[in-house]
Parts: sequence; C-alpha cells; structure tokens
Amino acid sequence: MDWPAALGTRLIEDGQRRGEVREGPVDRLAMPLTAALQGLTALALSGALSTERIEEGSNETIAVLLRGYAP
Repeated sequence: MDWPAALGTRLIEDGQRRGEVREGPVDRLAMPLTAALQGLTALALSGALSTERIEEGSNETIAVLLRGYAP
C-alpha cells in the first residue's frame, strides 16, 4: 500500500477507535480522504495555489470531511 492510502487508512482507523468516525469498511471510507489529500498536495506542489489558498483549502477540506465522517 502506498503512503497516502496507508495514511488515510490509519486516520480512519484511529477515528473509528475514538468514536469520531462512523463505522464502516476502512478501505472504502479512506478513499475520499486519500483523494482529497492527494489532490491538495498536487495543487500545492504544482504552484496552482497560493500559500493562503492552500491553508484555506486545507481547512475547508478538513471541515467537509469531518462532517461526512461523523458517526
């Protein structure tokens, strides 16, 4: 498993253990998280986003994901 997928899986597993992420198959739940992280990383590395936009985008992405993963 590549590192972004492994990171997403670990984050989902940890969240489920703490009761912060809804139950479900970890590999399925990790897919949107991994895609979002990889997308933001690609945009940041390509120079497509300013530093300010990277921070704003990261914060909004996290907020959206947290709502979607809530139990």
